[in-house]
Amino acid sequence: MAPRKADLAGKDYWDGIWADAPVPEPIDPGRGGIGNFANLAFHRFFTRAFESQLTRGRKLVEVGCARSAWLPYFASEFGFVVSGIDYSQTGCVQAERALASAGRSGRIYCTDVFVPPGELVHTHDVVVSFGVVEHFADTAACLSALNGLLAPGGTIITVIPNLTGLLGWVEKLLDRRVYDLHMQLSAERLRSAHQEAGLHVAKCEYLMVTNWGVLNLGSWPCGPIRSRVEHQISHITRLFWLAERSQPGIIRPNRITSPYVVCVASSRGRAPTNA
Repeated sequence: MAPRKADLAGKDYWDGIWADAPVPEPIDPGRGGIGNFANLAFHRFFTRAFESQLTRGRKLVEVGCARSAWLPYFASEFGFVVSGIDYSQTGCVQAERALASAGRSGRIYCTDVFVPPGELVHTHDVVVSFGVVEHFADTAACLSALNGLLAPGGTIITVIPNLTGLLGWVEKLLDRRVYDLHMQLSAERLRSAHQEAGLHVAKCEYLMVTNWGVLNLGSWPCGPIRSRVEHQISHITRLFWLAERSQPGIIRPNRITSPYVVCVASSRGRAPTNA
């Protein structure tokens, strides 16, 4: 594989991440409670992204689907026929189990997105990824590979962590090794990478005001210290969410504090109508 297509993390890293991870519960936008605050924010985002499209029976593929809680969500909430791609065998098995546990069907391909099976090429109405493209030094090359899965006029939705602001600084301080596995992409740089990949960008923006839960202590040894720090991060995040829920709109999503960058674009053929 050419260096420009190399995952900065690598297959062994991801296999290790997913090895002991439990099968996730599917995303449930009907569940209340402050702990579901981030999922509800994503649900609102996806509802807007798909509001002008017919989704039932259309084909959606998630690239980087290891242990995906989102595939059952896309099937149940929007009626998509779902599939997933990942090169971690362990992650693929857990994605299959997550679908089965939710009573949903879908096919999981354990393959490299840069050399996908012919049946996946230019056949999907939607390609979605969470935390994938920022692991490649050549972001546009990765997006070009994802674009290759889209039918003409199909929609690509890219979600990455925002490491260009405060959370990136804290991640670098807490775990430099994990920080170095990511390209630091602002909304402007992510938009440009989509355009370089030949995609028409409808929107590229920051999502949510904060979520300290994106911080990753993956290089820390498991034990009471790591558990204590992760618990404190979760507690701080919930306090911020409670404040945001009680006073919505005081702070808008922005480059400094927002935890995510999201981009909605389309392949050649037509631009998304939800811009």
